[in-house]
Amino acid sequence: MFLRTSLLLLTVIGGPALACSPAVSTPSDVPQRGENCELSYQVSEIDTVGLGQARDLGNGLVIQSAFEGNGCFGETSMIVTDCATGRAKVLGTYTWSLDGYEAPPSKLERMVAKVEAAVTGGGTDVLDRAEAAARQAGFNDVLDLRSSDRIKVQGKLLGLTCACKSFYPGLKPGA
Repeated sequence: MFLRTSLLLLTVIGGPALACSPAVSTPSDVPQRGENCELSYQVSEIDTVGLGQARDLGNGLVIQSAFEGNGCFGETSMIVTDCATGRAKVLGTYTWSLDGYEAPPSKLERMVAKVEAAVTGGGTDVLDRAEAAARQAGFNDVLDLRSSDRIKVQGKLLGLTCACKSFYPGLKPGA
């Protein structure tokens, strides 16, 4: 009897995984702010949009993610900004879900590593090299922006100026 009960419990416990259920939160127009220009809005009971923490890549370059989604699925795009020229590029969109779990490093992490390697040393063509690295990694929907632009994600305008102001406060585009 003990063995049959144990096997039944193992069958129930080891059965198919339950579907993901995102945490429910109250929507708010007030952004939550974090370190290094991190910013997020709760746009619905389950969806959040925002910008991840910005990172300094050196030579006047910064990288930051823009995201939308919840704990079960979402999309992330990486934005590389050249603070010296005021130019920026959104380097494609990575769609993820817990159902399609990808062991590290993810396609997005591999792309970011290629971009970081491509921009080492700076130069006048640095954003073109970042774009080429992203395309080589399979991220083909690239968008050109100005660092002073704002991007719209699920109705929220997200400004891109914080990263350059934080990491390169004395650097003025075109100076």
